[in-house]
Amino acid sequence: MSLLLSFVSFLNSEERKHFSMLPLCGKEKLLRDIMLTREHALISKPSLMKELALTSTHYDKINTQVLKKSYRFIAGDDELEQLNFLSKKFMFNHLFHEIRQLKAKVINGEVNPENKDKYIRAIFDFSINVPAKYFNESFVNQNGVFYLSQVNDNIKAREFEVKAKMLFARLNSLTQKCPSSSVTIKMKKEIAALEKKYATVEYPEIKSILYHCWINFYRMLIPDWKKRTLYLEKIQNLYKKDNVPIFERAIYECHKAEVLYEKGEFAKAYLAYTKTFSSYMLLLRNQFHHFARWIELALILGLYSEAEQLLDSLFKVYVNNRHESNGVLGSLLYAEMYLLKNDFNNAFQYLSLAKSLNSIQVYFIYEIRIRMREALFFALNGDKRFVERLVQRCVRYIQLQKLDQERYTYLQFFRILKDYQNIKATYPDRLSSKSKELLKPFESGYEKLNELLLKKLLDKN
Repeated sequence: MSLLLSFVSFLNSEERKHFSMLPLCGKEKLLRDIMLTREHALISKPSLMKELALTSTHYDKINTQVLKKSYRFIAGDDELEQLNFLSKKFMFNHLFHEIRQLKAKVINGEVNPENKDKYIRAIFDFSINVPAKYFNESFVNQNGVFYLSQVNDNIKAREFEVKAKMLFARLNSLTQKCPSSSVTIKMKKEIAALEKKYATVEYPEIKSILYHCWINFYRMLIPDWKKRTLYLEKIQNLYKKDNVPIFERAIYECHKAEVLYEKGEFAKAYLAYTKTFSSYMLLLRNQFHHFARWIELALILGLYSEAEQLLDSLFKVYVNNRHESNGVLGSLLYAEMYLLKNDFNNAFQYLSLAKSLNSIQVYFIYEIRIRMREALFFALNGDKRFVERLVQRCVRYIQLQKLDQERYTYLQFFRILKDYQNIKATYPDRLSSKSKELLKPFESGYEKLNELLLKKLLDKN
């Protein structure tokens, strides 16, 4: 898919309408109109070259020209605003291409000297602030070295900034993979060592990056809401009360809502997320982890209409465009909603889509969740023999990952499914001590959605 066609596919209805008014003429206009009105699966370079009577070189040139005009028309003339638009729309192939173009301009002295420092920082920031699927450590390292080579003041603070951001990005990538106790311990030591080495750096905007590393560590690797709360407050204390940057205030509220979720205060957490996103949505447009938590809470509370509205507005475009990260997460959330609503046809459709989009090597957390939902789906549909085979494969898969079983509930979930008919016969009042022990981890916190799905299975007549 060309960059222009990919760009068009990620536009929402309002942006598409705006894009249709981009002043073009001749073959540029024809190309734009075709991409807006024709099914993208039916569009190919050879067919368009023939239809528009273009050579390959001329076709590529027109694509590039229309793409550049599109960025300016939709995101404005400022190149950094264009990068920001591409980042928030998760158009990372486009983003990386534009980063390279801007870097070449800086190197060749084609930017205003007054903006040079702002540009070199943006080149590094935009290359690193991406999902794990798109994190290119070599590319980011090059941009980090380039950034440090171009600055002449506050060198130690700048080094701390680059190292802290790199550590945060690596931590984000790590949390998407199969959890490893040894790697988790190593990461904890790295964060602590970096904190100690740069303890004298007083810049709040830099030190807060390191504290965000701790927050994510205690959110994704070793969930601990008390320690997350500690570092959230440390970030607030870095600034004078009235000088906390607006984004830090917004993300602070997201994390506080998630803490309520982990503590099992679901209604309060849902209301906190609703209030936060109502106030700060423009700043938080790419916080898909928190969007997912918000939707999970709606499902837990039985607010299916609200959950569907949120899914349609926040995830549908990524699902429809088969996005490798948000498309998987969105598909899973749709599937869970339809399982809870007993709409098994739609649940199976979205589970199948999630399976086709996910990459096991990058997104282990999605892979295991897909396996859990798939086995549950067939259990809900009474296919006992197939469930037994699925469970056997899933247990073997988990065992091969060498997980710390005391910290994860995956095996317990599959053991319940393996014996669900016997558990169902005694659920909920005559459960054996073994069954009670299997079900206990799912009673609250982040496991509550699993409990509701299991309850639907065990309560089913």
